[in-house]
Amino acid sequence: MPYKTIYMINFDEVLLELSYRVEGGIVDLTNKTQLSVLEDILRENGVTNIKELIEKARVYYSYLNEAATYKAVSKESGKIVQFTSKDNYQDALKSGTHFDVNSKKGKEALKKGGEEKPKPSKSKGASVFGTDGGGKVFPDKKARVIGGKDKTLKKINTLQSKEYQQPQKPNDADFKKKNKKYEIGPPPPSYKFPNEIAKSAKVAPRHIKALERMMNTKFSQETAKWSHFSDLPGGAGQISAQAGELMTLIGTTLDDKQAEAFYQSLLQHEAKQLEKNPKLQSEGSRVVTKSWIQAAQNNRKAIRNRINNEYPGATITAGAWDTEGEVQAMGLSDYKKNKGFSTDAYFKIKTKDGEEILDEVSLKKSTTVNFLNSGTGKLAEWDSNIPDNINPTVYQNKERRMLETFGTKNMKALEKAALKDKELQSILKSKKMTLKDALQKMKDGKSSRDVNKVIIASIQSAANQGDKASKQYLELVQKIHKKHQKDVISALGSNKKLKQGMLNAIKEEFPLKAVGEGEESMAIGPNSLDRSVLKEIFKTSDFDKIKEGLVAMTNEEPPYLAYRAKSGGAVIPIATIGVREDGVGYGGQIKFEMQLDRRFAKILEAANKKIYS
Repeated sequence: MPYKTIYMINFDEVLLELSYRVEGGIVDLTNKTQLSVLEDILRENGVTNIKELIEKARVYYSYLNEAATYKAVSKESGKIVQFTSKDNYQDALKSGTHFDVNSKKGKEALKKGGEEKPKPSKSKGASVFGTDGGGKVFPDKKARVIGGKDKTLKKINTLQSKEYQQPQKPNDADFKKKNKKYEIGPPPPSYKFPNEIAKSAKVAPRHIKALERMMNTKFSQETAKWSHFSDLPGGAGQISAQAGELMTLIGTTLDDKQAEAFYQSLLQHEAKQLEKNPKLQSEGSRVVTKSWIQAAQNNRKAIRNRINNEYPGATITAGAWDTEGEVQAMGLSDYKKNKGFSTDAYFKIKTKDGEEILDEVSLKKSTTVNFLNSGTGKLAEWDSNIPDNINPTVYQNKERRMLETFGTKNMKALEKAALKDKELQSILKSKKMTLKDALQKMKDGKSSRDVNKVIIASIQSAANQGDKASKQYLELVQKIHKKHQKDVISALGSNKKLKQGMLNAIKEEFPLKAVGEGEESMAIGPNSLDRSVLKEIFKTSDFDKIKEGLVAMTNEEPPYLAYRAKSGGAVIPIATIGVREDGVGYGGQIKFEMQLDRRFAKILEAANKKIYS
């Protein structure tokens, strides 16, 4: 019966939460007390039109009448388990993890008796309330809603779609002319995909063509852009990283034997290129390099390990790059609204029971993940009322005044040092100014990095030659710098606005919230960061709980962002925090950097071994 969807809500999670709150843990939507509790749960989750939804929930419950019917015995615990849907109950029996309560195996497993909480659906999707217009409600079993985004796929033959079948532009002849100046070889002959691999890859054929072009091209300012290789939409970022994404995308859609042949063909051709073109030994001289080929192999391993574990018996039927046309050709509606937060590659998965699921992955070359590479000017964006002790502008002005005051007072000593220091004379010559010129520019309000560097270099020279005042000045500069570092890091740990700003800044590189909700996963080198791994590491995949436990460890070197479940509990390092002046004593620019902590990389690897070994 056709109907229109009017609400989307993860009903399995709502029922589970309701079971936790009611006496005995058994859901009964005919019970007025339970309906009142359900109303509270919906309100807490920001649902509007609660009364209308409650009524439809009652109709839904009455129509299905599943919550009090489907019970089985857990093989593991020996307890009776109540399921909230017939599908979940039947899946449990088929998998052998649960037995019918009246069967021989069920009676044998019933060791302790008792009942457990209702089991939620294993699907990442959500039950959807729909109506036929006459008030009768039906569940849409195929709806899949995550984090408020509709991930339900339309029935589309992706590989035969117009989007996937459009030819690469420019054509081969025009590209050859365009790329003549940057072509690698011959020798060796240009790289071509092995025929079997090209036919087996479940991606848009134009990506095969684009990767071949990248494989045969030197790196230059002109070839550093995707537009050099294609006139059609593509990825973003560095061109070698885009090649890495394509190699991961293509390889992941191939079976293990085909993928091995694919990556070996790339590695062997790269070796021949280096043999015939010794001047291209530097990785920075080519678009596609060994490190990126190996990174693609590692990312494929992480993705395949997770998919095989999460969807046993499933097949990958198509892969897409992160472009609107491709992702919508996979069957996703409204790309801008429903796409993954930081997804680089999409895979259409067909489960063993025929369900089609969109799997979204954020790709990282290795555990050397840079979350943030900015300046502390970000602090003012996050909190307009930051105090002077962490304000970069205040720091910069103070530094300039100190240089001007010391330089003016000690000019004779600095000029004397300059006469004996050839390196300092070379600096002054390259900057085309004298010490007096630099000081005068400062006094005229025309200070610059070069001006500051000339003065600090002269102070350093004088200190090296034994001038006590210059030595004391440099010691004071270091003291001020370290205090500023400490104050900034301390503020990141204590100021709620700064802490939230920091989390927002790193979430694109480390999307914990999207991973925790099951919207997407991350392939970090050969390791996967997904809901299962999050639970293994943090004992929860709930981002809000993880966020509450984030602390800035400011008294250690280097300082780092960490997770601590409770006061006094174990600390899990996540990201190192770097605050430093770019040119201590003269640069004026305070760098703010964050990188995946090496200790977290080891924790991530251990969790993957445990789950995916």
